[in-house]
Amino acid sequence: MSTLEKSTENNIYLSVIDGTLRQSVPEGTVDAVKRDWEAGGKSGTKWELVYKATVGKIQAIDIYEGEKEGKKFQNLNIVLDENENGKIPVISVGLKSRYADDLLKKLPNVDLDEEVRFRPYSFQPDGEDRKVIGVELTQRNGVGQFENKVMSHFSKKVGDKWEALNGYPVPEGDTSTYSSDDWDIFYKQARKFMVAYLMDNVIPKLESKTEEDKDTPKANPWDKKEEEEIDPENIPF
Repeated sequence: MSTLEKSTENNIYLSVIDGTLRQSVPEGTVDAVKRDWEAGGKSGTKWELVYKATVGKIQAIDIYEGEKEGKKFQNLNIVLDENENGKIPVISVGLKSRYADDLLKKLPNVDLDEEVRFRPYSFQPDGEDRKVIGVELTQRNGVGQFENKVMSHFSKKVGDKWEALNGYPVPEGDTSTYSSDDWDIFYKQARKFMVAYLMDNVIPKLESKTEEDKDTPKANPWDKKEEEEIDPENIPF
């Protein structure tokens, strides 16, 4: 049997920027918006299509390690199933970002057999000096609406406090004496723990699902028996 392998050019990479999903496109693309950026003493301009949210069934998750202009980086990549245009959306966020932290906390609680709605957010509450940043994950309820929120696998709120779950590390000693360096060390350790949990407990489930799909016999669309069972009233042409 002949096969065709799709290239990575079939992928649509969606970055999370300012609480939105963004796809880089050539200047002049219909509905694209211009964004000027500055980072590390460099600056530039990008043209992007901006999306509030995206929906799809997770097909794969990986930690991508790359290098750009001599600097190494890691991205959390979430590959979804094909969209209506035959393209494969890939949500890609920097592993050291707060968006990635939020995703790492919630991905273990996703029902991988069902579609997920990804909606990034970034806002600054009144009276606060720090933005609230993350990605809301929801799945369908009994009537097909995306209203079932996926909660963190590693914490829950008890009264006014948060309680760690499932082995998530907790700060040691008196946190009132923690310096910014102390907190940096703690959050790096927490991120390392969540990545290891993802690799050991979530990604293997996706890989086994892929193998099951490969082993599942596909119905022959030209099978005479099936053809005879088609109701002419249901033919859409």
